[in-house]
Amino acid sequence: MLDAIHADIVLLSVDVALNACNSLCLLKEWLDRRDESPCALVVSLDSSFRDCAPVLDYVRGLVGQAGVEVFPHFGATPQIAWN
Repeated sequence: MLDAIHADIVLLSVDVALNACNSLCLLKEWLDRRDESPCALVVSLDSSFRDCAPVLDYVRGLVGQAGVEVFPHFGATPQIAWN
């Protein structure tokens, strides 16, 4: 978290099906602790949420007044767990 406070670009990967709450709690903590310099937030979601992304809408609303640009990324989630 400390490294992200001063970052220009932050990547947030959200697993909506499993644990979106933890990711969004980390996002709120980051917003509370970060400095006020402009930055970009890349939100990575599974491609199945491309047409229906309430999490993305929530994130945009959360960071809307914080001077953070949100860039969505949609990609396929691997079906095999890597050890």
